Amino acid sequence: MNLHVFIPIAGIVASIAVVLYHLFFEKNKFEKLGNCLLPLTQKRSKTLFLILILTCLMFALLFVRRFSLFITLILTATAVLAVELSFRDHILQKLNGVYENGLITGGRFLQKDEIVSFPTLAYENDSDNASSVPPQILKTVTKNNGVIFLEFANSEERNNAVQILKNWVE
Repeated sequence: MNLHVFIPIAGIVASIAVVLYHLFFEKNKFEKLGNCLLPLTQKRSKTLFLILILTCLMFALLFVRRFSLFITLILTATAVLAVELSFRDHILQKLNGVYENGLITGGRFLQKDEIVSFPTLAYENDSDNASSVPPQILKTVTKNNGVIFLEFANSEERNNAVQILKNWVE
């Protein structure tokens, strides 16, 4: 079989495998979160469907037009990566919330034991140390990933989440 045909077929198989993984196997990862203590705003995005359509068009283009082997590899890898990122983002947006054992917001998933501190909570009420962090953002220090900025839909939602989260690090 010609490599210019085999590579897009392998990309299609990999994309299907990514979708199946996210639909069936990643559910177990989120079952460990426990009950939802505070549901957060769920953004309904149409990017998943747009990316799936564009990925199908990209694979169709690879069958119609013959590119160099390197370009075929890059386009295939880009399509598979786009499917993976869009599915992960879609699933995380549907699960936005503060849970007993974790937090999902802004496309990020953090387990409770991963969080070390929330530095902005220490100085946000101090008028002398005006924070440069916007009111809907929470600066978070984690064990493995360092500093992460968690984004909430608005400052009220952030403040409600902080009431639960501040007990996690004390």
